[in-house]
Amino acid sequence: MTTESLSFACDLNLLTWPVYDGVVEPNEIELNFLAMDDIVAVFNRMIRNQEFDCSEMSMSSYLMACDRGEPAFTAIPVFPSRVFRHGFIFVDGDSDISEPADLVGADVGVPSYTMTAALWARGILQHEYDLHPGDVTWHQASPQGTADDDPLAFDYPEGVTVEQKPDGMTLSGLLADGRLDALVSPKIPEAYDTGGVRRLFPDYRAVEADYYERTGHFPIMHTIVVRDDVLAADPWIATELTDLFQRAKDYVFEELRETGQRRVSIPWIYHHLEAVRARMGGDFWTYGVEENEETLDRMTQFAHEQGFTSEQLAVEDLFASGTY
Repeated sequence: MTTESLSFACDLNLLTWPVYDGVVEPNEIELNFLAMDDIVAVFNRMIRNQEFDCSEMSMSSYLMACDRGEPAFTAIPVFPSRVFRHGFIFVDGDSDISEPADLVGADVGVPSYTMTAALWARGILQHEYDLHPGDVTWHQASPQGTADDDPLAFDYPEGVTVEQKPDGMTLSGLLADGRLDALVSPKIPEAYDTGGVRRLFPDYRAVEADYYERTGHFPIMHTIVVRDDVLAADPWIATELTDLFQRAKDYVFEELRETGQRRVSIPWIYHHLEAVRARMGGDFWTYGVEENEETLDRMTQFAHEQGFTSEQLAVEDLFASGTY
């Protein structure tokens, strides 16, 4: 085994900063950590040109890549982004929409139809509330996967209508103006702070907690991928990276438990951490395949149902050997 120098492009967040700062170090890898502000650009650069040896990656894009056999990279079971999705479905504040059933026939905005946040939101709406993707008209900002030269070319499923938003308008603005009925978003829209927009699930925390207790799913947004040529030369790198980020995560949550106020400037952060641990267990942000098998299987089901993959992918085929 020899020391390898690898480029790694990733969002610099609470779970990855110990690696960036060198607080937690790899054993046999020299990691050139490229902290990137625009994570979507990282996905696109890796998908189109495989510019980095390894990078953070959208889970929906990764599942599409697995189905198509390209681009040539393989994931490790490390998930630096996980978000419950009920709280990120917004509706026109002046409308009569009060439950998912009211969205039948609605115009719903989404940054990109193929983004992981939308994959999870549509799957939850379908399986929890019987609102199917074809029951609404989707209006997207970015037509990801529709260009002829896109490695992850995507055809919208039969019965699903997807339109492009008007030029010069934002999805948040369209929702605030009443030109959209709802918005599925990875973040809180600007119009939420100025009035006129509200959440579909006002008590979203209770709804998400109930969803977790019934299903065990803490939705996975992103993973980490390594180029296949890198793994072909040194297969052990997958295990080394998995161990590295597991140690970084353990370090973060142990430090939060002891000195959380230094890292997260939120009142009562200790109380919140204790409440999360009581509900979700001590290791509430799990890495690994076995620990997340049911959630990953649910994702592959959603991906197939929504036309992202030609068949439901097997969880045991998704990750690099030696990381199971």
